[in-house]
Amino acid sequence: MTLPDADTEVKASSEAADTFVGNYYQALNSLSAIAPFYVNSSTRYSVKADLSINGKVLAAPDEYKAMLDAQGPNVLYEVESIDAHVINPSFSHDAPEHIHDEARVEKSGGLASIVVTIMGKIQFGKARDSLQQPFNETLVLVPNWDVMTRNPPRAAKRWLIMSQNFRALRALTILNYYQQQTSLPPFVMPAKAKGSTKAGVSDSQTTQPTIRPKTTASTPNETVEQRSQRRRLLTNPLEQRVRDAGLSSLSPAEKKTYAHSQLVLPVTENRIPLTSKAEREFWKVVNKDGLAARRLRLRYGWGQDRTGRDVGSYTVAEFEKRSLGQAKLTALDILHRAFLDRRARGRVDDEDVENEKARRLAMAALKRELYGEIVGSLAQDPEWDDVVPIPQSEPEDALAKIAYADDYAEVVSYLRAVMAANEHSPRCLRLTERVISMNPAHYTVWLYRFQLVCSMYLHIPDEITWLNQLALENLKNYQIWHHRQLLVEHYFPLIAGDDEAVRALGSSETSFIATMLAQDSKNYHVWSYRQYLVEKLGLWTATELASTQSFVETDVRNNSAWSHRFFLVFSDPAASTPESPATAYDAKVPASVIDREIAYAQDKILLAPQNQSGWLYLRGVLVKGSRDLESVAAFAERFVGDLGQANESVRSSHALDLLADVYKRRGDLPKARLCLQRLWEKWDPVREGYWKHRASQLEAP
Repeated sequence: MTLPDADTEVKASSEAADTFVGNYYQALNSLSAIAPFYVNSSTRYSVKADLSINGKVLAAPDEYKAMLDAQGPNVLYEVESIDAHVINPSFSHDAPEHIHDEARVEKSGGLASIVVTIMGKIQFGKARDSLQQPFNETLVLVPNWDVMTRNPPRAAKRWLIMSQNFRALRALTILNYYQQQTSLPPFVMPAKAKGSTKAGVSDSQTTQPTIRPKTTASTPNETVEQRSQRRRLLTNPLEQRVRDAGLSSLSPAEKKTYAHSQLVLPVTENRIPLTSKAEREFWKVVNKDGLAARRLRLRYGWGQDRTGRDVGSYTVAEFEKRSLGQAKLTALDILHRAFLDRRARGRVDDEDVENEKARRLAMAALKRELYGEIVGSLAQDPEWDDVVPIPQSEPEDALAKIAYADDYAEVVSYLRAVMAANEHSPRCLRLTERVISMNPAHYTVWLYRFQLVCSMYLHIPDEITWLNQLALENLKNYQIWHHRQLLVEHYFPLIAGDDEAVRALGSSETSFIATMLAQDSKNYHVWSYRQYLVEKLGLWTATELASTQSFVETDVRNNSAWSHRFFLVFSDPAASTPESPATAYDAKVPASVIDREIAYAQDKILLAPQNQSGWLYLRGVLVKGSRDLESVAAFAERFVGDLGQANESVRSSHALDLLADVYKRRGDLPKARLCLQRLWEKWDPVREGYWKHRASQLEAP
């Protein structure tokens, strides 16, 4: 047996610890596999690794990996110090009978078991001022027998973890504090299993002297940076004298003390390697001179808050308030991550979900207060955890960026994400409803909602019922009526063979149209949809004609009602030529219908001679029946008297317009010109240019 000497043990353990810790924590930060770092991965070890994470005993590295994955990708472990010591220089548990070049390996420390103590911090997030939490960890490393053979497996680790004890120092303190504030039961770590082992480390191996600085009370307006520097000078009394008066101002003994004080941090951080003997002597001097093993930095970057203010300029009270908020946020985040872990295992109920929603509201408020982060309501809803929102992208040099409200920008970013993923689900339907409630004119969301209705085979009458209230709240919205038309277009083929269902649809739709027109009798979108509905469902009925007539009776100037009547009368397949243009003669229209409509128009014109709707309707009827304007000349002349005379009277400028056309066709151009002249001079001077243009065209064929 050729055991390594003391210096070899120090060198071998230090090199092994540095290499192993570097690779291991790189795997933690990248969320890579960690199983190859444990004795469980070796076929030669009959025992399994003993893992204790914050007091919880784990059965296998996979359980620890699941906990790490649950934390998310932005949790980083930063190692600040490593301490390594050899436990057994000739470890032989489960060792193979033949080890390649065993004597050399043993002499170089390659067969030793090593205890490694690691200290560092955990950073939650990538931002500079993200919350940080110190941790310590003790590992017992043993040789990997698989690499001791002549042909070792590739990528195998030189050392493996046999025992691990990890503890995050402040996690429980913060968590229990917050639970006390919220009247929650305190969190108690589970008792460690009796069969677990923990690497023991002697005091001489792990203890380094620490001298705590004496502090004095802060003044009310003292900033945290001022307090930090005041405390620093308490732990570095000679440094201030050296800065003020130079090194020559110190006595020989003080110079020696000062030199040792400058070496404390480099030695502590292993930047200056010392042999075991030299290190022991160094710490004796540090203890004797009362030097602080841990010291504050000369210039510490406190970072900035959400307003850009340097955190170092905070008063102590302000800083404590901020720290308390960060502690609360950390505690909530721990509970939040625990919820995610339980949900992944299928161990949550409705109460857990409601608690999580309340928790996320509190987290959102704290993030807004501390960091100015705006977390929308969807980000607080566990249902949307799997969706990565796609924010609005606008060029930096955009002339006029749209200032979306925060809540609207959030829901639309989630809408983009589910549309990009082509997701069709009930939550997407609810999302479209939410976007529509904020912006009913968002045509893209309406098209997406229609896709959802079709792909999810939703009950169309239910969708129409939902649409009714929305239409009443947004009378002038076009998208609502286009969506309604798409729904009917999709639904009608499904019920086309059921006359009762078609009648029910027609009845419900005309009833709602009546409700809408009672709110706005001239709503263009509603009248357009009504025309579509008549054609789609074949509502060429006397009831429909009478309904339209009632609107004209109520308001003879309702041009939409006049237009719908014209459509009903002259587009009815039973009494008109299909696809016949509205401004063309239709021989299929009965003469009796033409006579009826002429009489109807004349009756309404008598009620309001200056209403253009009746006159335009009259002209349209004459075209459909191929009747000449001459046939209504006498009727028009009833509204014009003594044209061009001193006692001239014109009750309808539209009658004068019609007479100008009549006289032109008769060939009486002077009289036609007089009609147009009186229009631009007196009866319709607003359109003077138009009437003069008409006059210039009188000679045209």
